[in-house]
Amino acid sequence: MVHSLQSKILILIGVIFVATTGSIIFITQKDVKNAVLNTEQKNIENIKNIIHINVEGKYKTLLLDKVVLIKLLKNQIKNENVILKNAINEICRLSDNETDAREQMASWLKTISISSDFFISDKNCKIFFHSKDILKGQSLEEIKDVKSKPVSSSINNTNLPFDKFAVFSCMSIDNKKLAYITTLSRWGWSIGVTNDISRIETETQNKIDEIIKVLKENFDQIKIADTGTIFLFDNLRKILIPPAEKYTPEISNDLLETLMESKNSDSPSKILLNQTEINAYTSHIKALDWYITALVPVEEIKSPANKLAAGLSQIIGGIFLIGLFVLIIAVRRFSGPLKSLTMKIKDIPSQDLTSPELTLSLKQDFFTKRKDEVGALANSFIYMFQELQKNIKQLIATTAAKERIESELNVARDIQLGILPKIFPPYPEKDAFTLHAYLEPAREVGGDLYDFFLLDEDHLCVSIGDVSDKGVPAALFMVITKTLIKTYSDSTRSASDIVTKINEVLSKDNPNCMFVTLLIGILNIRTGEMRYINAGHNPPLIKSGNETFYQKGLSGPIAGAMEGIEYKELSLTLKKGDMLLFYTDGVTEAMNSEKKLFSDDRLKKLIESSDTVIPKDIIASVNRDLKNFTAGTAQSDDITMLALVFKGEE
Repeated sequence: MVHSLQSKILILIGVIFVATTGSIIFITQKDVKNAVLNTEQKNIENIKNIIHINVEGKYKTLLLDKVVLIKLLKNQIKNENVILKNAINEICRLSDNETDAREQMASWLKTISISSDFFISDKNCKIFFHSKDILKGQSLEEIKDVKSKPVSSSINNTNLPFDKFAVFSCMSIDNKKLAYITTLSRWGWSIGVTNDISRIETETQNKIDEIIKVLKENFDQIKIADTGTIFLFDNLRKILIPPAEKYTPEISNDLLETLMESKNSDSPSKILLNQTEINAYTSHIKALDWYITALVPVEEIKSPANKLAAGLSQIIGGIFLIGLFVLIIAVRRFSGPLKSLTMKIKDIPSQDLTSPELTLSLKQDFFTKRKDEVGALANSFIYMFQELQKNIKQLIATTAAKERIESELNVARDIQLGILPKIFPPYPEKDAFTLHAYLEPAREVGGDLYDFFLLDEDHLCVSIGDVSDKGVPAALFMVITKTLIKTYSDSTRSASDIVTKINEVLSKDNPNCMFVTLLIGILNIRTGEMRYINAGHNPPLIKSGNETFYQKGLSGPIAGAMEGIEYKELSLTLKKGDMLLFYTDGVTEAMNSEKKLFSDDRLKKLIESSDTVIPKDIIASVNRDLKNFTAGTAQSDDITMLALVFKGEE
């Protein structure tokens, strides 16, 4: 029985169906699980990011309200001071001596009514009148401002008309006071109008508490998986909004420290709570120094994927089992003609499976005109072949589309790198300096940039930048930034003006809130003086003789985040033989397999120990050390460096 044609066909078809079904089920389960798991994790990240953005927005509004209140209070006490000063100056002018002036002034002051407190001190800074008698008799030298300096310090240092704002508190007053103090024209008196600012700070704290209250209500309504939870804590590891009750006892300071270290990581932290493996997603709110963490059991994230994959597997398995059962019955009924059919089928793999003529040929050669089971089988095979053709064509189209996208990205990479200067040395006719630059994107295209060009015979402009985010958006932002640098440098020799204009352009119509850190310097190649702007970028590294150090100092914040910012121009002077290194955080923040950073200190020690003065060799040395440090770890950020050695003019 086993050697019969019918048995062989049945065994063969059975093996084929089992192998095909198993392969499809395995591949389907894997793809479906990954797709659903990624979707779940993105949903968690989106929830966390929405909360993050909401909190930062509310906090910015809170700070703006606080600034407005302080300005209003300043205007109020200044206006009240002017009223009092004018009146008291008039009393002093009409009085023959200081004693009479004090008596007349005291009588008049008791009749007026203003909302703020006020005091008057003599030339020795001793207060002889206070609207509430609290400070009467005290000396302004005893009252310290927020910098622990006597309020009288500025008054004593000048004989000219004087006015100042000061924030102080003393033993006689519980709350902080904002004072506006001016000098009177006669007898060296001073008058100060004060008002309580503790209520503003209290109101600010109340608003922060309200933010926490609203967040807690929102956290209670957010559902993540089955038992996932969100909680909030600050930099002092104080829990502001606790997680679900089942997790609260397990939250320790060590765990919070671990979560703080994983802030804004691309992947969740793996922790163990209540003997359950948990994915922890942590985000840092810099404005308030808060941390948002979502805790989700790993099994609950995988559960929807497992259920869906299992359901699909059952459906696919069921379909193939039904098909196999039908084929077994059919083979028993028409095994005779199958030999002929088999011979014809064996010839199909040598044909072009996408050819319409092959389908027509099969319809003519197979037993499609028969009315019995053989004809039905032949027609079923033709139908299956047609569906296979469709799938093959679809696969070919999908593969072609993917290859086209990859090709376009490669072209975009070539275009992006093509706009950067790559000929080194760039100015062989210039003996005063030599430089070399290097850029390696983490993806097909990146957001780092560098550039250098001569403004005139005596000035060289060098720049480096790091755009937020990665990929195509960052690359486009990078191209815009580089173009703006070149455009504005044509009309000015001030690095401050260049960055200020760039910031104004990038801040407008910036719906994705992208920004760029910039380091732009203009070097006088005759004197070695460089005037530069550091807009939130890593400090340049200088090697001068036996000394290697970071040139600290910021000109202002990142470019593109906010309009109306003016950047302070900084300066340094290079001596003959000095080396200057610009770089992005892709160098110092490169991580190895142990999640350790390359670090500023390691870069400094590497440059310090190097004995080469050739920019290309300096960059090559850093690259070698980076590759050794990150061996086996994928590059996570763009790496860019620009090294310049100043030789001076002979």
